[in-house]
Amino acid sequence: MADVGTIETIEQLYMFTKVGTIVGSQNWSETSFHSTTTTSGGGGYLHQGSGFVSPGSTSTTTSSSTAEQLRLFVREDDGDEFEAKFSEPGFGVREGHRVTIVYAGDQASQSGYPMALANHSTGQSKVFTQRASWIVQKIGQIVGCGALVAFFVLAVILGRIAGIIGVVIAVAPLGWLVHKIRTKGALEKSIAAAVSEKMQEAIEAERGRLTAA
Repeated sequence: MADVGTIETIEQLYMFTKVGTIVGSQNWSETSFHSTTTTSGGGGYLHQGSGFVSPGSTSTTTSSSTAEQLRLFVREDDGDEFEAKFSEPGFGVREGHRVTIVYAGDQASQSGYPMALANHSTGQSKVFTQRASWIVQKIGQIVGCGALVAFFVLAVILGRIAGIIGVVIAVAPLGWLVHKIRTKGALEKSIAAAVSEKMQEAIEAERGRLTAA
């Protein structure tokens, strides 16, 4: 599979499906740890060269989360085999189950990530909506963070010189950033909706195949 690129608009979205029978699967759990450090306290006084200063205290809190992982090995009807990995699938699978996997990516690479799983043998399915962020162009890809910071600093300097006009200039990059974040979120929702629709089409197609058989 070629490297999957990113998209800026829903028109650049590329989707395809793979259908087959499970010939093997692997299940395991992955645990991730997160640490948060907080500082509190501290103080004192100094007067004419005398006094005291008490250092603050620092505490670190560590939390963990465990996620179920699933890797499927699927044989397509033409005999080709492929594998796909999912996190927190939410339902079980076993050898012999017939599944459809919906992939989504960019038109340029004509490739994609596994975004949805339908188990036709049990009637269960799931769209992995969080994966939409994998193919949406990141804010840092649109403009470098360094360039944005430099522009903001320059705007602040101009603001001090030019008064209210400069303040407007200083706020402009923040407004642009908020707009881009909102646009990114809307695009991710559109991708998830398109994948869900594609999955429903695949489910209906499988039902039609079984009826015809």
